[in-house]
Amino acid sequence: MSRFLARGAAAALLALCVGGLAHAKPATKPVAKPVNEATRLEADKLIAATAAPDLFLNETRDGAILIRHKASNFQCLFTPGEANSLMVPAEAPRGAEIGCDGPAMLFHTTYFIERVDAGETLDKRFAEALDAVKTRWPNALKIKVVGDTNQDVLTKLAASAPPSRTGWYVAMNDNGSAFTRVSVARVGDWLVTMRAAGPLESQKSAESLTEMLWLTRLMVMTDPALGPKPIVAAQGGQKKR
Repeated sequence: MSRFLARGAAAALLALCVGGLAHAKPATKPVAKPVNEATRLEADKLIAATAAPDLFLNETRDGAILIRHKASNFQCLFTPGEANSLMVPAEAPRGAEIGCDGPAMLFHTTYFIERVDAGETLDKRFAEALDAVKTRWPNALKIKVVGDTNQDVLTKLAASAPPSRTGWYVAMNDNGSAFTRVSVARVGDWLVTMRAAGPLESQKSAESLTEMLWLTRLMVMTDPALGPKPIVAAQGGQKKR
């Protein structure tokens, strides 16, 4: 049963995350897609809750909540109807740091996007991210995860995505054994960190699913062809940006 569940989740996530990549192919005009009004309003509420709505674009479409941070071009991806959070730390310079947090099928994901100085290297920040995992879960054990060679989509995405580092751990928490993954990438002046965690029994399924999420977020951030697109309301509304 879990194998079929994983396949179903992978198919759904692939459609959600990679579907937009098809628009990167040359076309005469970007195609505006209808958006569910309730989902768009849910995205509006997440943006409003940050008290900094001018930092974001609501690009919600295709059954997913999509919110783009204008300064970094990072696009947060949320599942509608879940306990999602869009974060703007008050102590950071305005617009220089944001976070996206929420459940994603079999696991929970958190992204941190931060403007960094030229001296901040990928290796240094990855080491700090691994130290943070060990601080939170002192009993965490690092594990080796080998990429799925049958996932041609992941191979192609990885070849085009910015360089990144990833570590996997298994740890004990209040609910038993759990996995956690941390990934870090440097994209121009921005550092992107992803943390994913879930029950240990979902780890095998999460290996490919979290990799797909990670790579597609980096691709959407760095490829101009995947940037902001026009959106039309579900019931004959006008184009929104």
